[in-house]
Amino acid sequence: MYQLLLIVHFIALAMAIGGGYANIIAKRQMPKADPVTYPGFGIAAAGVGKMATLGLVILWITGLWMASVKFGGFTDIPALFWAKIAAVVAASGVSASLNVMIIKAQKSGTPPDSAKVDKHAYALAGLGLIIILLAVLTFN
Repeated sequence: MYQLLLIVHFIALAMAIGGGYANIIAKRQMPKADPVTYPGFGIAAAGVGKMATLGLVILWITGLWMASVKFGGFTDIPALFWAKIAAVVAASGVSASLNVMIIKAQKSGTPPDSAKVDKHAYALAGLGLIIILLAVLTFN
């Protein structure tokens, strides 16, 4: 069971982090896009963002489930795991804030503040690397 959860967890990690990096790259390329293809970047970025958010949700589910299976509950979990959880909570908050900003922009019909999107994206990318580092240190 643990190995199956770990496989799903890694797939979700690829969705979440890969989606975030893909959107950073897409956002950098959008100004260079042909006016005909420019709208396609936004549509693709929205789809990739939804995939990344779904990946984060799956990471929460599989991560808590694996911790419960591996440690037999939540009382014997190492301190580094709690540091990882703190980073995951921070990443989840940044992701939620980014999603709210995008939803508000869609409702108003105006693009979200580009500088704020960048700050969120880079924060998520950095937190993702910290989370991976803490996971490796915790479980290795």
